[in-house]
Amino acid sequence: MTLSPGDLDYDRIERLERELGIGDAEPERPIRRAPSVCLTKDCAGETHEIRTWSDVLAMRIHYCERP
Repeated sequence: MTLSPGDLDYDRIERLERELGIGDAEPERPIRRAPSVCLTKDCAGETHEIRTWSDVLAMRIHYCERP
C-alpha cells in the first residue's frame, strides 16, 4: 500500500502528537541560564537546578549558608 500526501490526515497527526507531548507547536522558553546570585556575603550554600527531560532549566533551589 502506497500513501500519497493527499491521503494523510495532518490534523489528526498533529492532535495525536500534542496528546503524546512530542509535537509542541511552540518551543518552551528556557529560564535564564545565568548563574545564581546570593545576596549573603561569602555564601557557602549549594544551588540545585531542576531541569526538564529536554534539559530546559525549570527551577533553581538555593540553600543559603552563612560563613
